[in-house]
Amino acid sequence: MHLIVPIQPLRLQCSNKLTRSLSYLLTRFVEIIREIVVLISDPLGRPSAPTAENVCKDSCELTWHPPDNDGGSPVTGYHVERRASGRFGRWKRITRQPVPDTRYKVTKLVEGNEYQFRISAENSVGVGPPGPESDRVLAKDPSG
Repeated sequence: MHLIVPIQPLRLQCSNKLTRSLSYLLTRFVEIIREIVVLISDPLGRPSAPTAENVCKDSCELTWHPPDNDGGSPVTGYHVERRASGRFGRWKRITRQPVPDTRYKVTKLVEGNEYQFRISAENSVGVGPPGPESDRVLAKDPSG
């Protein structure tokens, strides 16, 4: 969405020749450029809850869908967070840099622990709010 903001002509009182000349140039510039286009960005939407696949004792693969609304600027990447399941688990970002795709392999899980994951999208405006959390994922080998 764009918003057109009109600029009123500038009227300056000047006391010497140089400032009168500068005032004239500035006034002419403002008269020539009557409008400034201000880009107003909608809020960046939330990605879907991630789904865990190929779960084993120390890793899993997450997939998710991009947000429905990119806020007027394309999504450039995603941030992945995890927490140990339970009342006091704190969210911790596990990606140092934004992930460019809607798939990420999580490593360094501890066998026997349950985890939840959530995703935030990023665009040129910044990082949006996190999406809903995943179902609980138990780190264990599929055969055990």
